[in-house]
Amino acid sequence: MNIILLLKKAITKKLLNPIDVYFSITIANQENPAIILAAACISYFTNQGNVCLPLSNLAKKLIFLNKKNTLINQLWYAAGNPTNWYKTLLNSKIVSNGSKNSPLIISKNNLYLNYLWISEKIIFKFIYNNKKKNKYYFM
Repeated sequence: MNIILLLKKAITKKLLNPIDVYFSITIANQENPAIILAAACISYFTNQGNVCLPLSNLAKKLIFLNKKNTLINQLWYAAGNPTNWYKTLLNSKIVSNGSKNSPLIISKNNLYLNYLWISEKIIFKFIYNNKKKNKYYFM
């Protein structure tokens, strides 16, 4: 079955939210099905309060906590069951390692939405610079 039809079915089964599916369709419409699935997963994962999606979670289908569902297996099957998500994602024009502007970023085996990756870098830099100025600031 088509990945987009399965993602829409995931909305009706309350596995994904409509925004996650439409986000993935919008940014990854002409991409391979694995990229469309990854985009829906990172959207869902961040909407659950996470900053990034570990690629190991994608590989192990650990996106939808406490949900065992044949639809999850169908989604991964339709995406081609990638064995190397890192390579699959970096082969896409909408994913980069941060060296170029793209909607999705891979950094340290995590998948980020670009704006969250930038925000995390700013926060890290702020903490690092303040720690250097005042070594007793963070104990």
